[in-house]
Amino acid sequence: MIPLWYFFIKQWRKPLTPPIRFNRQRREVCVTEPDGNYWFVPWERVYAIAPSVTNLGTYGATKHGSLVLWFPLKGQEHETYGPDKKGWVLMVNPGGGISSMAQWECIRSFMEEGPDAVPEPLENICGVSLKQIFRREFEKSRQERGLFLTVVWEIGIMFPVFNPMGAYWMMRKKFSHIPDLTAPEVVDWSKPLPPAQWAKRSPELEKAIAEREAELAAV
Repeated sequence: MIPLWYFFIKQWRKPLTPPIRFNRQRREVCVTEPDGNYWFVPWERVYAIAPSVTNLGTYGATKHGSLVLWFPLKGQEHETYGPDKKGWVLMVNPGGGISSMAQWECIRSFMEEGPDAVPEPLENICGVSLKQIFRREFEKSRQERGLFLTVVWEIGIMFPVFNPMGAYWMMRKKFSHIPDLTAPEVVDWSKPLPPAQWAKRSPELEKAIAEREAELAAV
């Protein structure tokens, strides 16, 4: 575990990279590179890909995947996507298949419907906190192994060596202070607009959404 904790601490001490900001009122995305370079991409020029692969072996089947977001490069914001066209790519790893598509659906729902359409974090949806999960697992282990072996395993080994609760807390603490974008143009771009000035969907997207909703209603 020493090398794993070494790399974890090394990542913990690294400053967070500037965030990708989605502005639903302007229907644009601000792409910011680590060096501070930024540009604005129309929301309808953002492409999402959710590749997944299933590995088969003697241990069974495991599924891996990721969510890939493709953005046009600076100066090409209004150009259409092509199979040989280069772009700026962001890849996150929420899981394969449905998990990646669910992550994209959260982003899409925020931009198309608003923040109320995005679900709460998982522990709030389930009504179970991290402490409750730990207590439940501790009680289950106590019934199977007894109190002594449970204390030795959970507190003597799991907590100081693996410490999933500590790692979870550290990551939540680090990401609770995401750096803000400081470029004056981006600051002005981030300010809220009156509802009358909000950007509208393109006619092509309106038609595609209407057709998709009709298909879902017929199922």
